[in-house]
Amino acid sequence: DAFPEIHAMIERACQALDLPRMPEVYIAAGGEINAFTAGVANPIVVLNSGSIDLLDDDELFFVIAHELGHIKSSHVLYYQMAEFLPVIGEIIGTATLGIGEVLSVGVQVALLNWKRMSEFTADRAGLLATQDVGAAMNAMMKLAGLPTKYYGRVNVDDFAAQARAFEALDSDKLSRIAKWLSTMGQTHPWTVLRANQFLAWID
Repeated sequence: DAFPEIHAMIERACQALDLPRMPEVYIAAGGEINAFTAGVANPIVVLNSGSIDLLDDDELFFVIAHELGHIKSSHVLYYQMAEFLPVIGEIIGTATLGIGEVLSVGVQVALLNWKRMSEFTADRAGLLATQDVGAAMNAMMKLAGLPTKYYGRVNVDDFAAQARAFEALDSDKLSRIAKWLSTMGQTHPWTVLRANQFLAWID
């Protein structure tokens, strides 16, 4: 209740996504645009102060609804597993002369792939709640690293064209392998790929 505007956004997003229980929301220090959800039984949402400073209200609402989409879709348990599995694998590997760590790598890769795919689901939840593809695309461009000096000259159509063209790289096998290798160890897909996925979903 210290931030009534954000509280109102959380409330509105919960209604849009039919989430019966409002999670607690915390603001963390950080100049970049970032947010995450943690906790399983009682999940919380954490917003970086940079998200509030650099996003307009509609874009911030998209990010908040995206995080609530993770809660609605019960992603948080597997998120926590993906975070802790490398540590567990290392401990087991030490105890089993490295065998346990090798065996856990396959599970880690699969969980990270699942985690990247879950971002698409959460993006769709954000889009369902906002009903504003422009706000979602603007948020994506800012997440991708758009310099603040260009915020006033954002061109959604160009970014949408880039997002659609990104899929065309898959026709070249070498490019497809390069794309796969570049994201294999990442927790999030490339932002332009996320944009392409929800544009395809809208279509």
